[in-house]
Amino acid sequence: GGWASRGAKASSASDEQAVQPVLTKSAEGITADGSAGGGMIYCANKIDLTPYHTLTFEGSFSRGGTLARNVLAACWSELETYYTETEAHQGLNSTSGSLLTVDISGLTGEYYVGMGLTASTAQITGCYLQ
Repeated sequence: GGWASRGAKASSASDEQAVQPVLTKSAEGITADGSAGGGMIYCANKIDLTPYHTLTFEGSFSRGGTLARNVLAACWSELETYYTETEAHQGLNSTSGSLLTVDISGLTGEYYVGMGLTASTAQITGCYLQ
């Protein structure tokens, strides 16, 4: 299915729509530039997460701002606002990093997997379900 991106609302109570991250594919992986606003990148098709316990993103992540959720590895049941439909998530607790791991052991059924980016960028070299 590949990767897709979309803008996301600033919060579950806001109608303000952020700029979607720009995706660039290369031999090393995919770069998502969310520095112009905030949005999400996600696998275009839902994935049955029932047999898995962990979702891991590997690459180079640079957080803009001070909130861990500015780089957020997450699973969504639906793609509306990534705050209200986020089922499992893990934010980047430092300003940069190379690994984000999310506990998804409590999820059964199909979900979109991806990252939320607010004024941040991610160069993803690997995405693994274990």
